[in-house]
Amino acid sequence: MKKALLSVFLLLMYMNPVFAQGRHAEGEVLAVLDTPVYGYQSAAINSMAQSFADSTGLMALGTFSEIAKLSGKNIIHLKSATKSTEQLMRELANDPRVKSVSPNYIKRTNATVPDDPDYDKLWGMEVIRMPEVWDHIRGDSDICVAVLDSGIDYNHEDLKANMAVDSYGNHGRRFSEKGNVSGDPMDYFGHGTHVAGITGAVGNNGIGVTGVSWTVKLLAVNALPNGEGYDSDIIAGMNYVLSEKNKGLNIRVVNMSFGGWEEPQQDDSPFGNTLKTLSDAGIICAIAAGNESQNISNPSGTYKGKLPYPACFHYANTITVGATGPDDAKSSFSNYSGAWVHIAAPGGENHSEIYSTMPTSRGQYGYMKGSSMSAPYVAGAAAILFAAFPHETPAQIKERILRSARNKGVSEGYWEKGILDVAEAYDIASVPDIDAPMISVGITGKTEISVGESIILNNTKNPSNANGDFKYLWETDNNSIAEISWGNGPSAEITGLSKGRSTITLSITQTLPSGETITKSNSVDILVSAKSSGSSGCNSGLLLTALLLFLPSFRKDAEQRFR
Repeated sequence: MKKALLSVFLLLMYMNPVFAQGRHAEGEVLAVLDTPVYGYQSAAINSMAQSFADSTGLMALGTFSEIAKLSGKNIIHLKSATKSTEQLMRELANDPRVKSVSPNYIKRTNATVPDDPDYDKLWGMEVIRMPEVWDHIRGDSDICVAVLDSGIDYNHEDLKANMAVDSYGNHGRRFSEKGNVSGDPMDYFGHGTHVAGITGAVGNNGIGVTGVSWTVKLLAVNALPNGEGYDSDIIAGMNYVLSEKNKGLNIRVVNMSFGGWEEPQQDDSPFGNTLKTLSDAGIICAIAAGNESQNISNPSGTYKGKLPYPACFHYANTITVGATGPDDAKSSFSNYSGAWVHIAAPGGENHSEIYSTMPTSRGQYGYMKGSSMSAPYVAGAAAILFAAFPHETPAQIKERILRSARNKGVSEGYWEKGILDVAEAYDIASVPDIDAPMISVGITGKTEISVGESIILNNTKNPSNANGDFKYLWETDNNSIAEISWGNGPSAEITGLSKGRSTITLSITQTLPSGETITKSNSVDILVSAKSSGSSGCNSGLLLTALLLFLPSFRKDAEQRFR
């Protein structure tokens, strides 16, 4: 039945202007509310979403609390029982409470099934020169790669030793059918297991194949269980990745071997905002360029006027990856563009597909080709480089990968930098510390105290990998109510002196490696109450995380940054 419905969708694309925007869930949208929600708890975020839905006569199907807490933007999955997506888009675009709105697009995995598997099985590892790297480093079990795909066969003989365990005690999570969540991310489709094997199948264990990184942790994020998934489920998967990272899982890389052609989107779209939040959290995102044989800068036919996403979202830590064959030539199916595709990696060609792990129920090992297979080579490269250079920032690791690429396909306009060469990336003596400027700063701690009580306020920086030298200045607007002791450090001790309200302001001046300086400030009100007997008189459960979003003036949009 589902296949029949999808066929109808494809037919309607040519008759209905709504579907010209791309395949999506009819009657559903994803909206970004204009009200900042930095530091809000899940209950408050959900309440705000429900109030908005009630006021518009819509159903709120879900929110994404980790994304909201980090980006300050509340993304709501909305549905109407009577209105079309086109009607919802028009109405919400004119609602002053809505910052941006998009359809709930359907994306699919970027792989094709091979038919003539008569080639050397692991030629891709030779092409990217992994044996030369394995002489020195083979990975690190502390590094985690999240595979956002159709799941992983976590019982596979060549993967189970490298599977991560999340805060729920599972090997990942499954997000499907617009809101259904399960703790079992098992792959029954095959694509995600194949991708996972390229990145991190166990190496040197005497069985099967090896991944780029022999020792790594793989987190299965199953949001495309049958080879395709809704944006709402994929965003929920990314929200889960951020949540697990914040709970202590060392997620350094996410692989995204999926995509869909859609109307050009802005960075503040629901999907764009979510991907940027991942990037700002210091996670390298390896993204497949797609398999439609299109010049992304000048697509033709039914693709004209559209762009493939997420491949065309470009942020500080995203890498878009095209596909090549054994001879470094562009794969015939691969999308390409010197403006949109950073780098290429083995993805296969006719009679030269990529061999990797498959679900045990489907034979354990098999062949696929596509840019879906190219992205996990880059994800694995990032993981092993993080292991080799643990003190380098994500920006430096990305720079290693791009700077070391073999200069092939660049003059033809296929790729911006060339073809992945991990040995060359490893051999670079040092990479300059790339500027990672602050976007915002925050203050965390209790906001109500009693006279005579002292509390500690701490600072936060967004993104978390902001680098350089920092100077801190804590100030109060009324030192007769609250006294500050901070010693020029990142934390401040606040002591209540008399009943009243005092505004505490934190200013952080960042000197970037390039020498440029940036100053960001934020404030929080501290309420000092009269001292009471037997009780501090404060609400010990009242916490506040205050952040203000401020985009640096030197930030450029995708077209300007990647020309």
